[in-house]
Amino acid sequence: MVVQKERQGSTVTFNVSGELDTLSAPELEKAMAPELETADKVVLDLTDLQYISSSGIRVLLGAHKKLMGRGEMIILNPRAEIMEVFELTGLADVFDIRR
Repeated sequence: MVVQKERQGSTVTFNVSGELDTLSAPELEKAMAPELETADKVVLDLTDLQYISSSGIRVLLGAHKKLMGRGEMIILNPRAEIMEVFELTGLADVFDIRR
């Protein structure tokens, strides 16, 4: 997995590519943690994410919960395979997903 971060004001965009699994999820969590304290908007561009495991979903849910009530999290461009995981887990109705 590769994570690239870009901050513009109070908006932070993370471009996540590769596989978000048990081994790589802690890396994303660590990259996001300080930004979740100050960002009003977190954008996760998943255009190049090919796989997500339950560990990756846990990181996304944790970020979403931290931002609830004071900010927003947007998921951009998930592939069909990733979108299917969100739909099967019911998270398609929880996350703000934009294609």
